[in-house]
Amino acid sequence: MKKPFDCAGWIWHDGEPVWNETVEFLAGFTAADPAACRILLSVNTQYALYINDVFVDCNQFSDYDTWKAWDELDLSAAVRPGENTLRLSVNWHGDASSVYRPYPAGAAFAVFEGDALLTASGESTLVRRDTRYAAEGVEKVTGQLSYSFRYDACKELPAPVPAKVLDCEWPLHPRPVKKLCIDPVEPVTVCAEGRFTEDAFAAAQPTIARRMQAAAVTALAPIDFRPVLPSAEGHALQENFIILDLGREQVGYFALDIELPEACDVFIGWGEHLEDLRVRTAVGGRNFAALYHGHAGRNTFFYPYKRMGLRYVQLHIFCKGAVLHYAGVRPARYPVDTVNLFGCADHLHAQIYRTSLRTLQHCMHEHYEDCPWREQALYSMDSRNQMLCGYYTFEEYDFAKASLRLMALGLRDDHTLELTNPGKVSITIPSFTAIYLIQLGEYLQASDDVDFVREVFPAALDIAAGLAARVEPTGLLRRFEGEQYWNFFEWQEGLSGKCGAEKSADQQAYDAPLMAFAAMGLAQFCTICTRLGHAEEAVRFAAVRDELNAAINKYFWQPEKGWYATTLENGELRHACELMQALAVCCGAVPRARLEQVLSTLTGQMGPDFHPVTLSHSIFKYEALLRLPAVYGRFVFDEIAAVFGDMLYKDATTFWETADGASAFSNAGSLCHAWSAIPAYLYLRYCADSRGEGTLLPPAVTGIYEPSVRRFADASRCITDDCWPK
Repeated sequence: MKKPFDCAGWIWHDGEPVWNETVEFLAGFTAADPAACRILLSVNTQYALYINDVFVDCNQFSDYDTWKAWDELDLSAAVRPGENTLRLSVNWHGDASSVYRPYPAGAAFAVFEGDALLTASGESTLVRRDTRYAAEGVEKVTGQLSYSFRYDACKELPAPVPAKVLDCEWPLHPRPVKKLCIDPVEPVTVCAEGRFTEDAFAAAQPTIARRMQAAAVTALAPIDFRPVLPSAEGHALQENFIILDLGREQVGYFALDIELPEACDVFIGWGEHLEDLRVRTAVGGRNFAALYHGHAGRNTFFYPYKRMGLRYVQLHIFCKGAVLHYAGVRPARYPVDTVNLFGCADHLHAQIYRTSLRTLQHCMHEHYEDCPWREQALYSMDSRNQMLCGYYTFEEYDFAKASLRLMALGLRDDHTLELTNPGKVSITIPSFTAIYLIQLGEYLQASDDVDFVREVFPAALDIAAGLAARVEPTGLLRRFEGEQYWNFFEWQEGLSGKCGAEKSADQQAYDAPLMAFAAMGLAQFCTICTRLGHAEEAVRFAAVRDELNAAINKYFWQPEKGWYATTLENGELRHACELMQALAVCCGAVPRARLEQVLSTLTGQMGPDFHPVTLSHSIFKYEALLRLPAVYGRFVFDEIAAVFGDMLYKDATTFWETADGASAFSNAGSLCHAWSAIPAYLYLRYCADSRGEGTLLPPAVTGIYEPSVRRFADASRCITDDCWPK
């Protein structure tokens, strides 16, 4: 039997590819039975498919040239009997980022009616550069997310020419996760409008984002009636500036529908808040803005190559008299099959659960991602939180499997993983590599998928062996040295390391959190080895785990203070934090007789020099405290109510990266970050015991009364439609 793409050639134009260029491939085919028509396709990097000029789908799975995915799409809704046209638009990144690992440009497709081939990519396919999209001189949204766009609707496309068949072949696999659902445009309300002006300083700014940030904005009188778009008649702008509100955090593809009295530029900015009394388009070197140059008359535009995470859209229109029919997004969501709904008599906890679910789904598309606004990148630590939540809330395993495979494919020569996958960046975080072993073991426990774990076992073994090789005879694991390593543990003073600035040194430095993460990872790896029949490896790495735990107790425990220090540097113990106490418990280093003493340090009574855990790693704190549920169960859920409830009281519709919100990281804090969705996991595991693990806490302990779980078997729209009981 032939492979799906044996009939299709990889093609591009006959010229040197340019980073961020967009090309169109054109073909025709004749169909007798539209209901039987389908297409197989794969591209590098992103695509949008049109049949008879009707948009069909977009979103290539993020992959590697060593493991490339193909999509199969149903064409029945767009194909008509007789002659049809196919237009495949492809944007090639070319440049490395946190979401993309460079490999050559290319596209391949084959259209079938049943098993009969109708057309396939090859020498007969026509191609042209889509010169409406600028390739060069386009700002990057962020270094992690890569390019924004500049589009000129007034430009005419060049004549198509025969495509070039490439001499290349990539290992192809079916898309490992479901295609995204791309919904109709999300309604927006006009929340502000008025006039913008640019002085010489603003006009001279080097990016669209900075020009929007520097422009003078004058709002008109408060809007008594807020128009809702889209609408047939549109909204006539009195001046040239407008802000639109999606009503809540959303993730999707940008859409614009506007009437212009003349050809002009339209600056597009997007963001999650209005704390600057406008959309914050420029943050440091980040640029949340794009340029659309429209023609006179009605302009309809859809940008299918990169999702936006946002709540607000801001437009600067370089003419007066425009009529806006719509500016916003078509939401893109991963269609989960199951949603477990947690309910209880405490409405605050019920709302925290619902908001956790929205946060989770906003950060899962082709893989788990840290945040939809700034990065959309797959990190092992972030995704560990997401996977745990997903097992309980969505009963989702295939999505976790796909992300775990991508991370395994990113194994480096130094036994660590790429920082993000399938990205390519100059640094990595060693502790995140150790966490990969934790999440792989948890996946095996949740899914019982031995076959997949066996597939990635060589990568896991390489990681485990690399960690073990660094353990010294004392049992200490030395800090990673060199500019390629970032000794990060969490966003807290003394724990965030020096990104890209770790120097080799003669000093001996050891970080207890790294040792704890390694011990936790090796413990999970021992379980994996046992399940896969590698008994000798299980014994070997269990011994290393025990060495690490013994060293944590020997070198970092301070009996006079009653806590574990964070760092041992040149024989001196430094730094005190909640995270290390929680990790010492979770990795099994704390003796039973010392457990309550250590846990007592996690209740916020230790003073300002004892650094609290932040949202990203709070799961370790809460799980540590729940080792003694009768003592600390009520504290855990009261703190969740206080911390996450505070975000809700501040109008959060998804949970934030840190409790500081938008002001974090020099005003670059994300307001939708999936590592902060962990209350959903805690509710289902400890308040409802939805998986029957024997972890149920009595209501008198948690303070959450009448907990219940209801399972929605067909829940593809359950979250996005807000059909949850209030």
